[in-house]
Amino acid sequence: MVNVIGLGYIGLPTALMMASHGVDVTGTDYNEDLVATLNAGRTTFKEEGLDELFEAAVKAGVKFTTEYQKCDTYIVSVPTPYDKVDKRIDPSYVVTACETVLEVAPEGATLVIESTISPNTIDRFVRPLLEGALRLLLPGRDLGHRHPHRRDDQGRGEHLPRRKHCLCKRTRQDLPHRRHGRGRGHPDR
Repeated sequence: MVNVIGLGYIGLPTALMMASHGVDVTGTDYNEDLVATLNAGRTTFKEEGLDELFEAAVKAGVKFTTEYQKCDTYIVSVPTPYDKVDKRIDPSYVVTACETVLEVAPEGATLVIESTISPNTIDRFVRPLLEGALRLLLPGRDLGHRHPHRRDDQGRGEHLPRRKHCLCKRTRQDLPHRRHGRGRGHPDR
């Protein structure tokens, strides 16, 4: 099962597209009114093709809730407010969502950060969170993870993203190969 966290302009189409193609998906959002609207069979914003996609996903069994699910894949697509004065994003929603995922995620779960984040957000905020959790859960084991530096633009008819910021809770021994250096695509970045 996939748990999509955040059901806004990125998360809802992602959840709907996956569900309409046979993936077991539960969408989670802290906003009870938004979840109630979705569960009542209505979308919360308008986008070309969204109502048809919503209908197909509902028929396929998509679920909506305010509760995080125990599953093997999480997609975080929460807002990242932008401060125009400081020219920075506020990563607190992403960090909080990741913290909550770690409370319910089983060992080996995959965490995908789909929220728009600035460079180094993973390194500064998310990686330390995951490494800390791994040290508590599995002392003496290491964390292998990966996140691409490129993101495809979404919301322009592309409901299912092709690339994401992805962090996999895996040990280094589980990685298929290990290259040395710190270049792009390095399996430990």
